[in-house]
Amino acid sequence: VDLHVTNVKALYVLQCRDFILETHGEPGIEAVKAKLAPGLREQLYSPLLVASDWIDVNLAVQHALAYDSAFGDGVSGHAAEYRSVFAQAASPEAVLEKSSRLWRRFYDAGDTQLLSLSPTSVVKRISGCDLPERHELLLLPYYEELLRQWGARDPLARHTKCIARGAECCETVISWRRSSLTTAPRGA
Repeated sequence: VDLHVTNVKALYVLQCRDFILETHGEPGIEAVKAKLAPGLREQLYSPLLVASDWIDVNLAVQHALAYDSAFGDGVSGHAAEYRSVFAQAASPEAVLEKSSRLWRRFYDAGDTQLLSLSPTSVVKRISGCDLPERHELLLLPYYEELLRQWGARDPLARHTKCIARGAECCETVISWRRSSLTTAPRGA
């Protein structure tokens, strides 16, 4: 199978930029920009970039790495912005299943599959695309924040297989503890 470089909607980067601005202000934007090579900075912070543009996933990874380098706490999830999309899901498993179905709205290639391991753990599988090394920096915090927003306790996502390292697919094991108090997403 001849795979092309996978693209992601520029919406991802635009939302990350908004997050940085809301969290760290204009100095935060400048700190992240300073960590990017000039060519990347021009692409990622172009005033012409719109949400529906396709960009190479590696650009989004480089942006995440620049954020991590500037603030040193890893890449924060941005799932709160998607809360309304998942508000009608009945359980953490249903939230993750809905996120699987949304894959092709944000990525131009690949398919996802969710496999249940237990009542509080699943495997998320991504196949049929070419993803750059460290792309999990975009996905793991997203999965954990989705579950956190839903009310699951101690969510943990571990990337156990990777296309970028020669595996036939990417696999992420996602686990959590159920909250006995929360049955709907926070803020919904």
